[in-house]
Amino acid sequence: MELLQNESVYTDRFQKEELRVKKCLLFIENNYASSITIGDIAKSADISVSSCMRLFKDVLGTTPIKHLLKCRLQRICEELEKEPEVTISKVVYANGFSDATYFNRCFKKEYGEI
Repeated sequence: MELLQNESVYTDRFQKEELRVKKCLLFIENNYASSITIGDIAKSADISVSSCMRLFKDVLGTTPIKHLLKCRLQRICEELEKEPEVTISKVVYANGFSDATYFNRCFKKEYGEI
């Protein structure tokens, strides 16, 4: 009996954490091209920055900022595939990067050399 009670508490807690992470992911999805901070991401789920960091680590195995960067990089690659004639810098700045050098470092770290 006690085991079942503990299991339902864990499930409820996990569901709440999952919901909070989903809110953060939705916020990132809708705002990745803007200049957003980890504070903005945490606020979207009405949690503290430290809770946001912990939840991302526990549920996704990454940090909110790493996830944001990965999302931006994926969008940039998708856009460049769709419209190869567009300049890289235009797409980079339109997708949330304010520094081309930083984009290059992130791209190389994620995908390796070009």
